[in-house]
Amino acid sequence: MGEGSHTLGVSSGWGIFNAKVALEDKSGSPELGSGTDYTKLQPIGGGAAKYNYFLTDNFALGGIVEFRSFKADPVEPLASKISPDEYTSIHYLFSTRYYTDPLQANPRMKLFGGIDLGYIDGISLDATVQYSPSFQERVTLEGDEYWTLGFVGGASFWLADSLSLELGAFWEVALDSTDDDLVLNIPQGGGGTDANTVSGKVTPEGVIFFLGLTYFL
Repeated sequence: MGEGSHTLGVSSGWGIFNAKVALEDKSGSPELGSGTDYTKLQPIGGGAAKYNYFLTDNFALGGIVEFRSFKADPVEPLASKISPDEYTSIHYLFSTRYYTDPLQANPRMKLFGGIDLGYIDGISLDATVQYSPSFQERVTLEGDEYWTLGFVGGASFWLADSLSLELGAFWEVALDSTDDDLVLNIPQGGGGTDANTVSGKVTPEGVIFFLGLTYFL
């Protein structure tokens, strides 16, 4: 590791994520109003590929591509329960990293911290809306692009001259929501006469713990 070095890495981990789900009725009958609920995002799997270039012996800039898969718990921002399916997202991150000098207590170990700016070009989330015990409808949220900001910290352990093991965590917040309009066809027994157009906004936030390998070219 040093000025001018290039690195490639892979990692995987486990997340603790929640999302704010906000719905607001824009048209249709009956009038649904607006509401907000929170859901826990259960991690299914994921992984990342990483590249870094060291501008100095301690400071690096890089890029990360992450694949994430979650299953959200049911929510009720309006009167009906919404049960989302498993969904996936791809995250493109611009990363900054600062590595300390080797620790005196363990010369093969360094600590690091950084900030990641992330871009997600959208998500596709299928869900079941349960209007009554006998009537349900399938809907899809085609969420638009959004940005995230992550704060990263961890430790790097040298396994060999060109290979290190990294473990750490990052806290990520969405800088805006992923949005879409949903069409809900409420049955006549529930007061429905015209299809409702509902504005949907989903805003995730959480922590990911990761373990990975980095190879110095």
